[in-house]
Amino acid sequence: MRKDNDDVLFIEMVLNEISDIESYLSGVSEERFMLNSEKQKAVCLSIQNIGNYCSKISDEIKKTNKHIDWLNISGLRNVIAHEYGKIQMSRVWAITQNDLSQLNYDLKVILTTFR
Repeated sequence: MRKDNDDVLFIEMVLNEISDIESYLSGVSEERFMLNSEKQKAVCLSIQNIGNYCSKISDEIKKTNKHIDWLNISGLRNVIAHEYGKIQMSRVWAITQNDLSQLNYDLKVILTTFR
């Protein structure tokens, strides 16, 4: 059994990556994102890191928070890491606009259970 501190650390790392993505995309339109490979790569690296950190969060946390799509988060990490050329940047953009804020909220709620 892993220590709760490990889960806290991995959750905080995910939250930092989400914050980084928000910073990368501050004031950036979808059109500008689609034309900027540097922003695309930065966002994809952070999403890859999010998947990696989420895969290390304990099964206990995952079982008590089934509303979070842990499998798809880790799966996207694998696509970015191993099949980068197949990534649809429109899908990446949609994730940043539609999914990350909810994940951010959910993880902050989980953190409150450790305090």
